[in-house]
Amino acid sequence: MKKIPRLKVIALVVSLELATLASWVQAQERIQIPNSDLQQSSARQKEWLARSEAISRILNNEEKLVRSAYVKLMRYSSSYNSEIAATSNRAHQAEDDLSFDLRPLRTGPIEEIYDRPFGELVSKQYGDALKLERIIYRYNDGPEHLMYKAAVIYHDDQYSSESWDRISVREMLKARIAHPEDVRMYTSYDILVRAGLGQRAYRGLALYTLGGQYDTSSIIRVFDYIVGPEVMSALLAEDRPPVRAPWSKYVTSARYAAFAEAAGKASQEQRSLVPANSPVGFLPGDDFDYSMAGAQNKSAQNTKGLTAAAVCSANVVVSEVGFSADIKLHHWTGDPATAIAIDPNDTQPVWTSNGNVNYPAAYVSGQTPVMFATLTIASPPPASTATVRIKNGTNVVATVSGVDLSGNAVRITGISLPSFVVEVRTISQRDVTLAWEISYDNGQTWAAAGQSGPHRLYMTYQQPYTNPFITGQLNEVVYPNTYDLALEKACGPANGVGLTGIIAITAGIDADIRYNPANGLENNHPLKAYATTAGTQCSDNANLLRGLLRTIGIEATTLYFWGSPSNQGSVWLEYYQPIVDSGGGNSGGAYVCTFMVTEQAHDCAPNNPHFTFHAIVSAGGSLYDPSYGKSRPGLVFAETAPGAGGVQVMNQALAVTGVQLTGIVCPHTTPVLSCP
Repeated sequence: MKKIPRLKVIALVVSLELATLASWVQAQERIQIPNSDLQQSSARQKEWLARSEAISRILNNEEKLVRSAYVKLMRYSSSYNSEIAATSNRAHQAEDDLSFDLRPLRTGPIEEIYDRPFGELVSKQYGDALKLERIIYRYNDGPEHLMYKAAVIYHDDQYSSESWDRISVREMLKARIAHPEDVRMYTSYDILVRAGLGQRAYRGLALYTLGGQYDTSSIIRVFDYIVGPEVMSALLAEDRPPVRAPWSKYVTSARYAAFAEAAGKASQEQRSLVPANSPVGFLPGDDFDYSMAGAQNKSAQNTKGLTAAAVCSANVVVSEVGFSADIKLHHWTGDPATAIAIDPNDTQPVWTSNGNVNYPAAYVSGQTPVMFATLTIASPPPASTATVRIKNGTNVVATVSGVDLSGNAVRITGISLPSFVVEVRTISQRDVTLAWEISYDNGQTWAAAGQSGPHRLYMTYQQPYTNPFITGQLNEVVYPNTYDLALEKACGPANGVGLTGIIAITAGIDADIRYNPANGLENNHPLKAYATTAGTQCSDNANLLRGLLRTIGIEATTLYFWGSPSNQGSVWLEYYQPIVDSGGGNSGGAYVCTFMVTEQAHDCAPNNPHFTFHAIVSAGGSLYDPSYGKSRPGLVFAETAPGAGGVQVMNQALAVTGVQLTGIVCPHTTPVLSCP
């Protein structure tokens, strides 16, 4: 690096530091399973309301800080690359910069994930990870400026997959948090990091403390072992400006002089240079543009010779983005009663530059997405009209001419995005980050006007059904609305295909949710299965798959199977099954079987399980079993009321009467197992 007179360079290498169910109940799908945790009471409703308010506050405040930490790292990394390029007399290559795309998966009370394996929520430091070197520049006694040198290195697996995947969140909190009892809420993330030509998808977790009855909140820790928890902690509190390239010229400029003066004054007054409600990733010095420095120094020489685009590049910035003529969505908050309508009338943004809003949008495959946006005008631009263009990477996806720049903000509507159209009946999920540019000379020169996104766009197979979800077995409850979580769980696994994606969605349910034949959601929304750590039974899993498919426009039906007399489909035959404990002794039994299927042990279901009934889904001309994560040509009964002439019954309803066969004893015994 080129040496500069009177320049003090302080380098610090940041190392990434890494830390080191009751007895099984018989696997029977019963019609009514008592579940006191799901009973509503006024106290419970107040608790959920308080939690809902806490979640909303976290999404509007702390989650913004987490996102801002990643944006700051991106900017500090870009600063290093710009400085190296400037001192090497070569152009800065933007593709070499770090880039992070964060997608919050869920925010909720920490109790939801206490007993989940930590490895399900946080990726370990194995394979490609980041090595980050923090470098501080300071000119004379002026303010410190910061940049990060980033490199991709390969880490061997220091911790066995078994120990990483088995240790619970509760155990990790005790080991890594000084006061784990203070942790009250969490946000889980899917993260995509790009560095140079490579990229890696992984998972991260943010933890929050809440005082009193969810009255205040703050970040305790961000678990990200690809960046490093200690680096994340430093970035959360970081407020130093980035190194401006070329540094040797910057420190002699009016811009630096104005900023250094303001920084010194702020230090004396013990106040921050980061304004309240500043955009995500804002760093001190961002508001000291060339035009501002020139105004503060009462000198026109700082802007002399610059084009209008250069002087006003930061004056017009995209601040809101929305979509119109799209599928109307609701944001899933954990309960349909508190779900948030996303832009119900084509006027509300789904993304804002301050980080308070970032929702997805959805269209039916074959439709062209249409966008609207608000540009904020900080100071008078050099012309009353301009041309605006939007780029996705290096591709221009839309251009709008004749944009009226009068007033403090301008709303642009009807921005068509034909390049984002997918083939009819193709399911799609994509994340796009858009770069906005503005021209005051009919496109001869362009200046940056901010960046929006990442925007998540879903494309459904066909128009979603009006009432996609049902729940319950005897007394069905019908649920309306198209939820963003349902689109995520359907379009993500089936991305890029059509009906052939049903099996991937089915397997996704099996991967996300523990199959527990002894635990039911009762009449609660099927999407609640994703937050149920004890697992859910087959009817809940089937109703969930049915709802996911109908959300993306694929008709699906829940089917129930049981053993019955040949002439009485509304009756099932229950026969006695003995139970053997772990020591080989007889632990009694129960009249709970109508049939047996040949299946290996899976989640909480034993080997060759005996069921009262089993539920699967019919869709696209095939049968799918989300409890086992696979398709089936049919449900083959290996045993049906032995000796009593039982037959298989398939029905869309579960209105049946049980009859106990006192003279029939199952030839199999079932061991008492522990649900893993």
